[in-house]
Amino acid sequence: MASELAISSKLLSFEATENDRQDFQLARTQFLQEHGDEDQQTPEVFAAFISKFVNQRLPNHRANQSVMRAANVATLAANAAILAAADAAIVTLHAAAAASVNIVKNKNKSTTQVAPRTDPKYCLSCGPLKGHYSKGCWKKTRKTGHQDDATDANRMGGQA
Repeated sequence: MASELAISSKLLSFEATENDRQDFQLARTQFLQEHGDEDQQTPEVFAAFISKFVNQRLPNHRANQSVMRAANVATLAANAAILAAADAAIVTLHAAAAASVNIVKNKNKSTTQVAPRTDPKYCLSCGPLKGHYSKGCWKKTRKTGHQDDATDANRMGGQA
């Protein structure tokens, strides 16, 4: 147990930063693969292994890890740009949808108000005071030559 603690302590000394931890994860894995038996996991064996790893494998492995980290950063930046563009598109679509809803609402509201008629009701076909204007006369009672624009003031040749 003392040997394992000594090895863990030595390995931890190489893992001061997150990048170091990533770089030396390979050393940890390879040490256990090559020296899996407990009797081979001694501080002396580990010291020889880690010295060889640092001198022969670490420079290439660290360069590869740097490339991988840079690629991850680039991927994260690209993903952030995609998300920002998607957010902008959603905001634009939302604004367009809101605007179209307002257009529809405004189309359904009359912007010009017509004052109610105050002249006496008159229908060219039915005569005066029959409860409707000439324009609102029922098709069944309309006479030939009926004029929708006839009023009490301008009977257009209709009944007196």
